[in-house]
Amino acid sequence: MADENEMKEVKELATSEQISVKEISQEREKDFLEILKLFAPGTSLRSALDDLLNAGMGALIVVDNEVFLI
Repeated sequence: MADENEMKEVKELATSEQISVKEISQEREKDFLEILKLFAPGTSLRSALDDLLNAGMGALIVVDNEVFLI
């Protein structure tokens, strides 16, 4: 059901912005891959996650892909 709602939202956005669903999907995939790269082995974030796991601790991690210009 979530996938249906998500697809409906994407189609509405595409219609309102005059862009294709394919372009939106490609952009979302690109964003996901960029976030995934943050957690790749050898990165400082991955090392911190490994340390948390080894210590038996938990953490709340928030990743934002918005760019704020001041």
